[in-house]
Amino acid sequence: MVARTGSVNRRLHRTGQSSGAACVWRFPADTVLYPAAIESLRRSVPLMNDSPFSAGVARIDITPPVGVDLTGGAFGPSRGVLHPLWAKAVVLRRPEASVLLVVCDLLGIDEQRSDDLRRAIAGATGLAFERIMLACTHTHGAPATVPLRNWGRVDPDYMSTLCDRLVRVAEDAVRAAAPARLAHGQIACPGVAINRCLGERGVVDDVLGVMRLDDATGRAMAVVISFACHPVNLHSAGVFTPDFPHFAERAIQAGLGLNIPVLFLSGAGGDLNPSNFTNQTPSEPNARQTGELIAAKALERLGEMRSVVPDRLSAAAMPIDLPLRPLPDAQTLRATAEEAGQRLETITDRSPTNWTYAGVKTRMEWALEALELVEQGGVPDRRTLILQGFALDDLAVVGIGGELFAEYGQAVRRSGVFEHIMIATQANASVGYLFSPEALAMERYEAVACPRYLGVDSFTGDCGSLVRDGAIALLRQLAG
Repeated sequence: MVARTGSVNRRLHRTGQSSGAACVWRFPADTVLYPAAIESLRRSVPLMNDSPFSAGVARIDITPPVGVDLTGGAFGPSRGVLHPLWAKAVVLRRPEASVLLVVCDLLGIDEQRSDDLRRAIAGATGLAFERIMLACTHTHGAPATVPLRNWGRVDPDYMSTLCDRLVRVAEDAVRAAAPARLAHGQIACPGVAINRCLGERGVVDDVLGVMRLDDATGRAMAVVISFACHPVNLHSAGVFTPDFPHFAERAIQAGLGLNIPVLFLSGAGGDLNPSNFTNQTPSEPNARQTGELIAAKALERLGEMRSVVPDRLSAAAMPIDLPLRPLPDAQTLRATAEEAGQRLETITDRSPTNWTYAGVKTRMEWALEALELVEQGGVPDRRTLILQGFALDDLAVVGIGGELFAEYGQAVRRSGVFEHIMIATQANASVGYLFSPEALAMERYEAVACPRYLGVDSFTGDCGSLVRDGAIALLRQLAG
């Protein structure tokens, strides 16, 4: 795919530059607005300045320079910018608590880098580290920000720029905090996603979570949506793009007639792809279709939601221990490394976009690193994952630092602890897939191959159910 800066099919036209400054969008004269959603905004009663609840929103361009490595696959260096990448921040305040949600158009950020970024934000804003959630949309059209073997090098210069911009957008959101209202709901969004592991017999969680923040006059400030589906319609395009969340945001903005941030939370869709996805066949029309289907349902629900001042804001975090599978013995690992090395010698195309080369090299490197651990006797048997969440009245948002399978996310949502539960995966960490025993028995990529790109160790087959149980326990803690 050739990178381009414009498209005759776009309904929104960008003005401004990708320099970290805010960008302005104007709507064409033929834009169709959604009267029900707009009328819902008008029904809100203006607030007094002494309202106990306040919110602030901000956004900033985090698009890297062309040439920075892409990640999430053997994509090589980026060749252009199809759509800019954004970081969007929302701060929520009540007298008893304050929380900050930052969502980035990135694949994910590993735990150490995420902690460093959250500490920088905490130091600049005065917000508590444990009350800052840093989530990623999981687009595969993003720069390398999590170490994955042979799938892009993390650029330290870009990470430094990213830190500066995340601090700036968080500060802007905090400064913008003003009396606000909250509306939330959910709506079925069928037909958008499919289960890529089990097909028709697999779980698809097609419920779209919707949250809206209104200012004191009843005008929408931001929309947050949560949906379980991999943003991969533009997978392997070789360019920077948020993928279908870009089109969802533009359609929601057009439907409301407002240039406001739309934050996309990547729900528990570790085993879900868009129903119109074809592997290594990027399609902008398909990305547009996916995004606009989601947007149409979001606008339908927004038209029914009336905002109120929430009476309660709570926040919490909970560590859970995830057991790790034993590594193979030294003899097996030596044989694996030798076999992969021999095969590597037969591959003449060693370009960063050769998936076979990347896969074989990764298998060899994994075996050698695992062998060193086995011989030194330093094999870990568990890993701690910290879940994070916050709740406003009957709405809860749960942050999970990995790609949770749909059946477990659906169980969390249906737990009944809160009326509406929104899930944000790739939050504060990126530990890989949180899968099912069946995926491990089938030796699926999610359970067997992917962990080798991330590191050495692999979770046991009950990792998904353990995260499910931990998330429900966290929700109960939030409910008090």
